[in-house]
Amino acid sequence: MCHSWIVALKSTSVHKRTRKVVTQAFFLLLWWNCFPARFPVCSFHVTSAFIHTSPKGRFAGTSGRCDSAWLFASVSLEEGDVHVLRGDRSFTLYYRIFNPRSTRTPLVVCHGGPSLPSQYLYPLVELLDARPIVFFDQLGCGKSDEPKDLSCYSISQCVEDLKEVIWQVVAPNHTSFHLYGHSFGGVLAYEYLSFCLSDDRHAQFSQKSTLPTCRSVMLSNTPNDLGRCNRDYDRMYAKNPLLFWQQHVCCVGAPPPLQDAMKHMGTVWTGMDVVAGYRAAPLPHNKENDEMIPLLVISCARDFAFDTSNGDVWVALLSQNSSSDREFVTLENAAHYPFYENKTAYGEILCEFLSHVELQLSKR
Repeated sequence: MCHSWIVALKSTSVHKRTRKVVTQAFFLLLWWNCFPARFPVCSFHVTSAFIHTSPKGRFAGTSGRCDSAWLFASVSLEEGDVHVLRGDRSFTLYYRIFNPRSTRTPLVVCHGGPSLPSQYLYPLVELLDARPIVFFDQLGCGKSDEPKDLSCYSISQCVEDLKEVIWQVVAPNHTSFHLYGHSFGGVLAYEYLSFCLSDDRHAQFSQKSTLPTCRSVMLSNTPNDLGRCNRDYDRMYAKNPLLFWQQHVCCVGAPPPLQDAMKHMGTVWTGMDVVAGYRAAPLPHNKENDEMIPLLVISCARDFAFDTSNGDVWVALLSQNSSSDREFVTLENAAHYPFYENKTAYGEILCEFLSHVELQLSKR
């Protein structure tokens, strides 16, 4: 059976970036089906609902759209839609909030990909204290709308969508929030930080009143040069395709939430090739004393993105800006998904950082 998959994959004629995504998914499923014992089930408690495919090929649950359904039985949640614009066209982004009634400062989470939907990051709910955690699927994947027009997609438009999520979901109940981004999601978080430090940040956001205050930013496994990261990925993959995933992507194989996210990946704007031209620019220098936004950068020693995401490359980039309290951490024994691979240490890093930030805020 595995051999027939290989033949089918080789005979498929697809665009280069699509081929890379298909190949990633293929090897993930190959390892999972041929060597399931190598992939321990994660210890966080979830239940999986039945997922079927609609006639149009979209994954669908009872709502008619994909149902990720990795639910924590003991954690309350709310879900809904955020409306975003592309010209005169309106689209919806799906969001889900865990611990929505908590009065603590919420965490807004940006997933990677592009177009790998947010459920693979749900382990953060268990790793962090019981604070509100806002997950959302970016345009083009998961339960969000997926327009076929490529002009609907860009990093800058993703950042505008993030602002809408903050405005429509966070602002009604909170005056501040923390921001977390994993992989490509970290690019969006970094660009949002740049927006926060810009002099005309309020005027840039559709003339709306002040957004909630960003109290801290966390970048996890986030490359600052996506073109170079893409080349590193291809080089490492070419050395040993069958072992690449386990050595440099996810050391514990394919945990169920990650499998579920890959089943619901977007198909229009996806993979690193579509954002290969991105290279992070230095943060703007902000002269306001009240804009000291703490920044945490987490890299992992086995990550294919390590050379473009580690503290040294970010230190050089951020050295021109003195408005952020910066912390850099390298986590051993983990690759691109540390919240599965070394989750205890990873959770401690996040919790200690957030506790430190909130302690300092309480002293003001």
